Formats: sequence, C-alpha cells, structure tokens
Amino acid sequence: MIIYPSNIDSTLTKKMGRKISRKQAVPNPLVKEVYKAVKVLGEGDARLEATACYPRNPVGHEGRVVLDRKGGKTSLMKRVSKEVKRMRTPSS
Repeated sequence: MIIYPSNIDSTLTKKMGRKISRKQAVPNPLVKEVYKAVKVLGEGDARLEATACYPRNPVGHEGRVVLDRKGGKTSLMKRVSKEVKRMRTPSS
C-alpha cells in the first residue's frame, strides 16, 4: 500500500489526488509527517521514499510512504490525517 501526502491534502481537489473528505484531510502535509503518523499508529513496516513523484504531479517530488499492509486504504488515510492534525496541535 502506498500513501502520498496528496492523498490527505485538504488544499487539493479529488481530481488532483485527494482521497478523503476535505473536512478529514489536513492542509499541506509533509511526507515526514505522514511517515511519523504511520509509525505512531503502529501500522506495520513502513518505508519512506522521499524523492518519489505522485503520478498526477510528476514534477513535484513530494515523496511517499510504502506500507507492507493489507486492508482498507481509506480508513488508514483518515487515521493518518487525524494523527498528523494531532501532532501539529501544540500540547498544553
């Protein structure tokens, strides 16, 4: 399974690659944030490929996270997005 930051980016349209609702997505996620969120969620072996291109944006090298995991991709992306939001929120 592969997750690109574009898949959970609230600033993009579905046509541009966003896979979850804008409300559940996060603005301008970085591949490092996605990777860290996957690790925190304990979603199996994850590999960061920082120079990979998203097929719908071949000039932008945003990177991707590759997972050795079977199962629902959409539900995982929603949980990853929620975790990225939580990581961005300053703890008090």
